[in-house]
Amino acid sequence: MRTTRHGILAATAASTLAGAIAIAAPSTTDITVTATRLPGEKIAVHQATGSFYSEIRLSTKVDAAGLDLSTAGGAAALEQRINDAALAACQEITRLYANATPDEATCARAAAKSAMVKAKALESAATRAK
Repeated sequence: MRTTRHGILAATAASTLAGAIAIAAPSTTDITVTATRLPGEKIAVHQATGSFYSEIRLSTKVDAAGLDLSTAGGAAALEQRINDAALAACQEITRLYANATPDEATCARAAAKSAMVKAKALESAATRAK
């Protein structure tokens, strides 16, 4: 249990650090994909206060740079990158918490759907600019 707790804290810290870096150097072609799951059990965060995680979030960035989003091929490539990142994030949560819910496929669909909002906006902007 101790290793797992440190694993999620490390993942959270890495995610927070990545977010801080993204704030320092924002990119209009970055899309954040965030997987959210419940651990399947209560996990103590701080023994003295009795705090617990209510959900686990793991975020990653997908970069659309270098893709021509005004074309069907470019848009499809970006959507594939988002789907791959969403699944990888959900699988990482499973690695840390085997009983996490919802299942990986449901988690990945939700994470990708949320990220697709910005992807569609980037695709529309690229099409209008052409």
